[in-house]
Amino acid sequence: MTAKVKAAAAQVRCPTLLLLGSRDLMTPLKVGKELAKAITGSRTTVIDGAGHAMMSEAPDAVLDALRELVG
Repeated sequence: MTAKVKAAAAQVRCPTLLLLGSRDLMTPLKVGKELAKAITGSRTTVIDGAGHAMMSEAPDAVLDALRELVG
């Protein structure tokens, strides 16, 4: 991740949830976790077995994570 991306992520001040697919090849888990560290107070949910199209691969898991975010 570039310094510019990290700096932009550090400016995020709203509730943030990063949904990461454990098998995502476009945004690997390692990169997603690095981004999460750059966003203060962010939450991360890893959807096991999902790739980049997690909304179609694991719709229930995505919905559960979103419901948890908005309470």
